[in-house]
Amino acid sequence: MGSRGVTEQVSPSGREEAEHGALIVEASNISKFFGPVTALNDVSVSFRAGEIHALVGENGSGKSTFFNCLSGMLRPNQGEILIDGIAEHHVSVRHARLRGVAIVSQELSLIPELSVAENVLLGSRVASRNGVLRWPDLVSRAIRALDYVGLDVNVSLPVGDLSVSQQQLVEIARVLSFRPRLLLLDEPTASLESDDVRRLIKLVQQLASEGLAVAFTSHRTAEILELAHTITILRDGVLIETSAAKGIDEEWMVSRMVGRELAKIHPRSISLNDASHRKTALRVSNVVTKDGLVKGASLEVHRGEILGIAGLMGAGRTELLESIFGFNPQLSGVIEMADVELQAPTPRDAMRAGLALVPDNRREKGAVIGMTVLENMFMTKRGLKFWRSRRRESDEALTWMARLGLTRTPLHAPMSSLSGGQQQKVILAKWLRRRPRVLLLDEPTRGIDVAAKAEIYSILEACADEGMSIIVASSELPELLRLCDRIAVMRAGRVVGIFDRGATEEQIMSAAISERKS
Repeated sequence: MGSRGVTEQVSPSGREEAEHGALIVEASNISKFFGPVTALNDVSVSFRAGEIHALVGENGSGKSTFFNCLSGMLRPNQGEILIDGIAEHHVSVRHARLRGVAIVSQELSLIPELSVAENVLLGSRVASRNGVLRWPDLVSRAIRALDYVGLDVNVSLPVGDLSVSQQQLVEIARVLSFRPRLLLLDEPTASLESDDVRRLIKLVQQLASEGLAVAFTSHRTAEILELAHTITILRDGVLIETSAAKGIDEEWMVSRMVGRELAKIHPRSISLNDASHRKTALRVSNVVTKDGLVKGASLEVHRGEILGIAGLMGAGRTELLESIFGFNPQLSGVIEMADVELQAPTPRDAMRAGLALVPDNRREKGAVIGMTVLENMFMTKRGLKFWRSRRRESDEALTWMARLGLTRTPLHAPMSSLSGGQQQKVILAKWLRRRPRVLLLDEPTRGIDVAAKAEIYSILEACADEGMSIIVASSELPELLRLCDRIAVMRAGRVVGIFDRGATEEQIMSAAISERKS
């Protein structure tokens, strides 16, 4: 990456309005069809050197499709892409990279079995002596690339051993090694913890200050308003508006994204002094997992309560939820459902007891991507039945999809054809239709747009009002503070504090990083 490096001199807001440089890429009247479905309809957007350009829209609005057309992953049916004013009629991923356009997609393209170093330099031209690549040279280049994105890991490890957040940074380092002039970031912070998000924001600001054009998508409006110089709104594959970001607020963006004013979201009010809410639905006592990442965690959730789990990356949030559900084997400890002990439960035991888990990684843990929406929704059907009512299943699926805002998604569409947010909604519907007694959710709105978040919050609150107990682990503190009745804070594999509704972000973060228990 040459002399580039992240410096602390970058403005915290990144919004000094400098003159942007030359036009690098211009997409003119781009349309893309998938059979009868129009994913993009006559979309024109341009990208200039030194500009940070945000593409904003709901799930399914066409953002990822547009980025895939720019990067050569898809070929538009109509329109043209011009790089340095020259039309590119036969764009491929390799050709786009050679012309300076590279993408970091929502779904990582790393190879889990290869080392971190090999993945960082995957697809790069690496100099060798007499046709032999020296491992020390590979390691040295990989370390320099990872230093640039602020990631310090053993580059000899298989990349599959890293956390999702770390893998995302490896992917970004790999793409930056191609030295792009237009960098496309599709939901780059969706898998990152708060510290990594701040590091990436500084990196994007630094790249733009050095003349790189950066385009990104995000469902986090605060990031958009902090980073972007220019904002383009897409809705249902149509360009709604492109505007300078200065002076824009969240209400302006959301109203154009959804085509209507979004109803204000107010926290629900419950009283945990009510008898129904005093009853314990799930109790976890001194759980220790075999992987050593949960080290004596204890908590309980009451009937009809939404309990949050906060903590920094590596605190053990995901591992605790997976242990409760039986994915992560226990070494010791007790898990009780309504005073009935589940001894080292398996997922089957957990489901029989009334537990459900929406995992953090939807593609690897939550769905079978090659199967249809309908097949995924009924994967957890109780018992083996040789005769099933397809009509009844379809009606039930359509009811849940309508509740989750998926009315335009065909039941027989493969999961792979859905956006990340749509996939997450299908996985949520799969479990909600079972009406579990305790629902565990790990990063439930990762990659979900602001309108869909509001819908999911309403669904979860309605379920809690009906008596379902819900545990939500999230790296987004505003989400936990908005949604949860209480918040448990984890640090180093243990629960170190419990906060009632009304706690502040500062109190939660202090407990998450403090060395003394709250």
